[in-house]
Amino acid sequence: MNKRILISFIILSLISFKSSFCQKSLADSLERKLINLTGKEKVDVLNILSDKYNYIDTKRAIEFANQAISLSQKINYQNGLGEGYANLGFNYINFNNDKAIKYTNEALSIRKRINDRPGIASSLNVLGIIYYYRGEYLISIDYHLQSLKLREEIGDKTRLATSYNNISLVYIALKNFESALDYLNKALIVRVETNNKPGISIIKDNIGAVYRLMGKYDEALEQFEEALRLSRELGYVKNEANALYNIGRINLAKKNYSEAEIHLNDALKLYVDHGDNNGIANVETSLAALYNEQKNYDAAIKHAQNGLEKATEINSMDNIAISADILRSIYEIKNDFRSAYKYLTLQKSIQDSLKSDAKLKRINKLELDYKIEQMKKTQEIELNRQRFLNYLLSVTAIFILVVSLMILWEYRNKRKRNVQLNELNTKLQQLNSTKDKFFSIIAHDLKNPFNAILNSAKLMQSDYDGFQKKDHLQFLDIIIKSSYAAYNLLENLLLWARSQRGKIKIDKTNFKIADAINESVQLVLQEAAIKNIKVNNLVYAGDTVYADYFTTSTVIRNLLFNAIKYSPAGSEVDITCSHINGKLQVDIKDKGIGINEEDLTKLFRIDVNISRNGTAGEKGTGLGLIICKEFIEANDGKIWAVSKLNEGSTFSFTLPKETKV
Repeated sequence: MNKRILISFIILSLISFKSSFCQKSLADSLERKLINLTGKEKVDVLNILSDKYNYIDTKRAIEFANQAISLSQKINYQNGLGEGYANLGFNYINFNNDKAIKYTNEALSIRKRINDRPGIASSLNVLGIIYYYRGEYLISIDYHLQSLKLREEIGDKTRLATSYNNISLVYIALKNFESALDYLNKALIVRVETNNKPGISIIKDNIGAVYRLMGKYDEALEQFEEALRLSRELGYVKNEANALYNIGRINLAKKNYSEAEIHLNDALKLYVDHGDNNGIANVETSLAALYNEQKNYDAAIKHAQNGLEKATEINSMDNIAISADILRSIYEIKNDFRSAYKYLTLQKSIQDSLKSDAKLKRINKLELDYKIEQMKKTQEIELNRQRFLNYLLSVTAIFILVVSLMILWEYRNKRKRNVQLNELNTKLQQLNSTKDKFFSIIAHDLKNPFNAILNSAKLMQSDYDGFQKKDHLQFLDIIIKSSYAAYNLLENLLLWARSQRGKIKIDKTNFKIADAINESVQLVLQEAAIKNIKVNNLVYAGDTVYADYFTTSTVIRNLLFNAIKYSPAGSEVDITCSHINGKLQVDIKDKGIGINEEDLTKLFRIDVNISRNGTAGEKGTGLGLIICKEFIEANDGKIWAVSKLNEGSTFSFTLPKETKV
């Protein structure tokens, strides 16, 4: 860093400190006023403090919002209650987006009840922001257009610019730069007219982002530096962090790695201090890209994994895809193709979602609907002249509507009856399949082990002295194995019968998945030892799920028994866990006989009988997998299998992560 840059940095830092100090002093002054305030006045000041601290200290902002909500509920102050929930929802953006949605919807409900139209528009706008950060652009632009329409109706010029700006963000994400700049310039005109410096700072930052994506780095850098200057002047830490991040991205694109590293790390510190998870995810993925270009792969992996973790928490699809791509490329270089394939699969699934043509078409339709609505307003005078004609048409339309409703009512009743009949038909087929399965097991699978027991016992009885000791041991071995098979089959049969009658209670709690796995491993060790199979438990001890312990253990035990049953002697079974899309995934992998493609599609189905012998002649009914499917789905999870004939199988299931009860 040369002398001129260093001096500029020091001056800007002093300006930022002074402005932040002014913002903090204003907040402190308001806090002192709280001592002498009561009722609605106190609620209003608490809400103002929550709004101020959003730019200074998010946790304090949340505290003030909660205090405003509590007091508003006590004195039944609905305006204050709506504002309190609105502040709470806004403060949780990029910190906990699920809570942000919950509290913003609560604010929207209250504001609709009291007909607070400006408040309704604000809540719709905030919902648009939240869904934008989640990468759900279709939902985001829908909320923004609703908010824009309402603000135009009530003439809220200042906040109209906010709607323009937020709509532009969606277009930036969709790489429609022309539309994005159009909305940003509309917003900038309003911000300049109203001398809204914080708003100007935000818009400058977003214009810079568009220029960066267009490859116009010098124009982008000019916009970002102006945004940084304004943010530091105002003491708005979030805006300052955004500007620093974007300047870092420009330097990265221009291969100025040292400058990029300085600005990105400065931005990261501010985002961490402010608890902005979206900002943290953005910076971490950028740092990963920087170190990857410098071939510092260990640092790149660290930052890419940090970025992926944060992006997954807030469902930031773009950052998940970027982080996965970086990790994929590095692991390919390191010849770790298993890890490379894992991240390639993740990247592909995210990119498919982001590039959905259906979403883009829907967004275009929404904007077209909005433009049509604007055209309708200009035709209002002409429509007033035709009221008399419209009145006559309305009478006719009402008559037609009544007749249509009668026809529709009869049609819907008929459809409803057909749906009920189809449902009953489906249930009857399921009951028949269940009955057939039950009798098949009793008539065949349960009969076989008892035949083996009886035949071996009869042979020993008929000529006990005529057989040698090794023959006796062989008969006993058959009796023991057959008894064990019959016992396991009966146990599964009884368990299945209980589940069909709804006798198994699902009692969900938070527990460490490693505990259930360790317990199940102990139960299968004897079976594994007989075939000299090694069971490798590679699960992290701290991973916690929210599910029923008994049914989860039953699933793990069944899958482990199957893995051992269909694995050759001397092989291994691996148990691993991973975090995928907000859930915990357990994988049980064997190197056994595998399953052909046709049979793979028939697993977990009660109406198809899939029964195969194990590598040591062990019998199977397929009932265990049916139980596994029912138990996993009862715990809000999914179960599936991936397999290749003679190469082994991987049975996987997901469960919800730990929940605060």
